[in-house]
Amino acid sequence: MGLIVMDNIELTDLDLKYKYLRMKNHQQEGALLASIAARGIEEPLEGVDAEGVHLLLNGFKRYRCSCKLSIKTVPYTSIGQDEVVAIVALLRNSQAKSLNILEQAGFFSGVLIYVYFAPVYAHKRRYQA
Repeated sequence: MGLIVMDNIELTDLDLKYKYLRMKNHQQEGALLASIAARGIEEPLEGVDAEGVHLLLNGFKRYRCSCKLSIKTVPYTSIGQDEVVAIVALLRNSQAKSLNILEQAGFFSGVLIYVYFAPVYAHKRRYQA
């Protein structure tokens, strides 16, 4: 999958393309908010760094809690540069990471769209130039 690189980044630097796929649990988020307020973010947010963008894949609750607490910089781990490979790895680890079946399906459909339609768009761009 690539090197895992940890850094602190600005919240505004995150691409939230997949935020609509993650379901909200207000009770869990409330407990996490209290924990982050007391101890800070203990587990970094995870994503891929592709084409100069930090695409967030895991850590949306931590992201929302950071926004509510006005935390501007968060720990972030880049799990590679290939979006599809990173999503597949996230799905493989979903049993341990608590992705429910709807969230898994959403990510999987994103992979299918990327795999099937990205080559079509690349082909069209080649011939438009």
